[in-house]
Amino acid sequence: MKRRILALTLLLCLLLSLAPVPAYADGTWKKNASGWWYQNEDGSYPVACWQKINGKWYYFNQAGYMQTGWQQINGTWYYLSSSGAMQTGWVKSGKSWYYLDGSGAMQTGWVKSSGKWYYLKASGAMQTGWLKDDDIWYYLNSSGAMQIGWQKIGNKWFFFASNGAMMIGWHYIDDAWYELNYYGGYTKASQPPANYRYTDENYRELYQPVLDRYIQYYKLLVEQGYENIQWSDYGVSECCNYADSPGYIIRDLDGNGIKELIIGNNDTNEELFYKIVFCLYTVDNGKVQQVFGTGVRSRMHYMDTGTFLNQGSNGAAYFIEILYTYEDGKMNAIDGLWSSDNYVQGQPVYWYRTPEYMEFFPENLRISEEEAFAIRTEWESRVITPDYLPLLR
Repeated sequence: MKRRILALTLLLCLLLSLAPVPAYADGTWKKNASGWWYQNEDGSYPVACWQKINGKWYYFNQAGYMQTGWQQINGTWYYLSSSGAMQTGWVKSGKSWYYLDGSGAMQTGWVKSSGKWYYLKASGAMQTGWLKDDDIWYYLNSSGAMQIGWQKIGNKWFFFASNGAMMIGWHYIDDAWYELNYYGGYTKASQPPANYRYTDENYRELYQPVLDRYIQYYKLLVEQGYENIQWSDYGVSECCNYADSPGYIIRDLDGNGIKELIIGNNDTNEELFYKIVFCLYTVDNGKVQQVFGTGVRSRMHYMDTGTFLNQGSNGAAYFIEILYTYEDGKMNAIDGLWSSDNYVQGQPVYWYRTPEYMEFFPENLRISEEEAFAIRTEWESRVITPDYLPLLR
C-alpha cells in the first residue's frame, strides 16, 4: 500500500514539475541527516516537483529533499532562499543582482522594473556601465537603471534618447540643435549647416513638442471631458473636442526636401468632422512653423490630388469652399466656391472663384445652384484620410 502511495505521489509530482501549480493540504516539515522534506497530510511526500506550502513555493529533488540556492529546473533557473522558498523580483547572489519574474524564472536581456529598464546578461547578472546591444550603445548607472537624456560620464556629456539609445550626429534637443560626438561632447548651434539633410529622427524630434501637446490634450479630454479643459490652452485645434481618433503623418508634401507634419482625425463615421485635418506644420531655418490650424467654421481636408479643401461658413446662411495648394510653407488658393446670404429674386447667389477673383464678387462669375453643388460634390468626393499613424497608443 505504501509503495502504491509513493508511486502515485511520484507520478503526480513529475506531472507538476513543468511549472508551479497549487497542490496538497496541510502537512508537516521533517528533517533528517540528509536535509528537510515535507510530509503531506495523507502521508505522501513531494518528489521531483514544486509544492506550495503556506503560500510559498518549494522544490523537492528526486529523493524528496527541499532544495536551496540556484536550481535549474526543466531548463529554467530559479533561486531558492536558505529557507527553501522560491524568490521573485530582485535577488543578490554573490556580488551580482538577478531578476526573477513572478513565476520565479530568472530573466535575461531587457526587463522593466518599477518603471525603469535594466539589462541582464546571459548569466542573469545585472549589467552596469556601457552596454552595446544590436549595435546601439546604452548606459546603465551603478544601480543598473538605463539612462536617458543628458548624462555626464567621466568628463564628457552624452545624450540618450527616450529608448536609451546613445545619440550621435545632429539632433534637436530642448529647442536647440546639437552635433553629438561618438566619444562624447557636442557642438551647439542655432541650426545644422546649410547643406545638412534632416533625418527622419530629426523631424520626429522637431515635431515632438507639437505631438505632445495633442497627446496631453486628448488624455485630459478622456479623463475630464471637454467641458473642463480649454483647447486654446494647449495650442490644439478646437475641432479636437468633436473628433476622437487623432493621427499624424510626417511627409514631404511639396517635394522640396522638407517634411511636413499633418495631424488629423482618423474617424471612420461620416459626421461633421469626418476626415478633418487639425493642423499643418513645416520646418523653416531649423525651427517648426505652423502653416495652418483648422477651426469649427473653417475646416481643412486633404484631397487625393495632394491639395487641401477648406470648408467654411459665416453662419448657417452660406458656405465657403476654397481649394489650396501647399508649397514652401505657404497655402495658395487656386479655386473657390462661395454662396451669399444676399438673395436675388428669392434665390441665393453662388460664385465660382478663380485665384484672380478671390477677393471680389464679379457678376460674370455667378453660377447656378445646380452648378455650385455639382462642383462642391466633386471636390468633397476627392477628400481622403492620409495613412495616419495613431497619435494615442
